[in-house]
Amino acid sequence: MKKEILLVVALTALMMLGGCTSDVKRASTGFSPVALGTIGNRIQFNIFRDSTSGTTYYYRPGSSPSVPMIVTLQGSGCNSAYSRDEQGNVFGGLHTDAASHLGTRVSILTVEKPHVNMFFQNTGGSAQGCSEEFKRDYTRAQWSLILKTIVRGIIASYSLSPRHIIIAGHSEGGEMAAILASEMPEVTHVLMAGGGGPIQLSEFIHFAKLQANGDHIRETKAVMEALAGWQSMARHPMAISPLYMGHPARYWTTFKTSSPIENLRKSQAKVYIIQGTTDSASPVESADQLAAELTVEGREYVYDRVTGGDHGLTVNGEQRFNEIWAKAFDWAIR
Repeated sequence: MKKEILLVVALTALMMLGGCTSDVKRASTGFSPVALGTIGNRIQFNIFRDSTSGTTYYYRPGSSPSVPMIVTLQGSGCNSAYSRDEQGNVFGGLHTDAASHLGTRVSILTVEKPHVNMFFQNTGGSAQGCSEEFKRDYTRAQWSLILKTIVRGIIASYSLSPRHIIIAGHSEGGEMAAILASEMPEVTHVLMAGGGGPIQLSEFIHFAKLQANGDHIRETKAVMEALAGWQSMARHPMAISPLYMGHPARYWTTFKTSSPIENLRKSQAKVYIIQGTTDSASPVESADQLAAELTVEGREYVYDRVTGGDHGLTVNGEQRFNEIWAKAFDWAIR
């Protein structure tokens, strides 16, 4: 659950004019960080902009170069990693939760998505209200490249030798964690909550069948409509409008044509699955299937199947997000 923190942003005119030199060495991989100050009081992160990609990211170093590194990934949509209410109170996300629980036993990184400014918040997790630039550039290839460049750039720039590289994400962030693991052999752990298992279209079919309420005729019609809807969208696979199920076609055809199951097969990372049994966004059956696949493959994993938990890990009206994620973080940094 997002945790309230105080905002302390230190931006000097020299930095804003690009006249400062950061104490972070520039890596030779196209990674070019510019320091922009800090955010947070008790839970403080350094703010950087990668001038190569134009992406803002937040980094909190650990107590030594060898401590585990945690990279947290946001869910769907174009929300910033930070939000701010009308009173000026600032809220973080999974990255600040990890920092609150683990302190400097780890280094922590979170990255804003392309063309997303600090504190921007959209309603829900769709692309409605997101910029045209975001809709154009937020593809699997682009997002993956940005994340890999920044993770590897930080490791090189700070001369880190983390004993674990842990990718943690909720919802779409969990799916992206599996994608990164498939493309980065150095990733040792994937922590995913409500991140599914099979391809997205199979989940659309699952929910379409549920809406039929056991009527087999309606069920068949719903399944065929779900398949036809995807086929229609995919005729223009790189379009940014109109939106299909809240997102551009290029989002679905780049992110959602592979599955967490498929991506984790390409990785040797240990996996921690968190899944609420009443999740109405990512069905528990998807996580069950992922756990079954990992079992058959003899992989090391933990499955925290949260009875009664919804997509936000609320159980019977009790918010258990922090408690559940704390267990996952503790497991990963052993």
